[in-house]
Amino acid sequence: MYKKGEWGWGLTAVSTILWLFFLIAAYFWAHKPFDLPLLVGLGHTLGSMMVWLGLLWLATALGKKIVGKASEFFETSEVWGQFALYSGLGLGVLSLLTLAIGLAGLLQPLVAWGMLLLLAVGVRRELTAVFHTLPSSP
Repeated sequence: MYKKGEWGWGLTAVSTILWLFFLIAAYFWAHKPFDLPLLVGLGHTLGSMMVWLGLLWLATALGKKIVGKASEFFETSEVWGQFALYSGLGLGVLSLLTLAIGLAGLLQPLVAWGMLLLLAVGVRRELTAVFHTLPSSP
């Protein structure tokens, strides 16, 4: 649809997000009272979305680390295909780690966040590589 290097895809994405924001804001303005509990709920939802994006970013970096040197084989394929492979592998590993921690009886929020922090330190180079690869792909 868009050629590489064109800004049309970004403009389409931004205008779609702004349109959805406008529609949701109009819904809340017409149907819901805008008060403190609603604001707190929206803040929790925004926080959940940020955690979800962070986990997906970490999973993609973990998948890239797992693939390792074989990632040169995937350099010729589409960037989004690479991200799908890396994030799928990373999410699988995160799921298995969570299962192992749960089977050991240690599944508590502090342990889970600690595991994620240690994984993020372990794949910090891949985190930056994934981040720098994303904006250059249409």
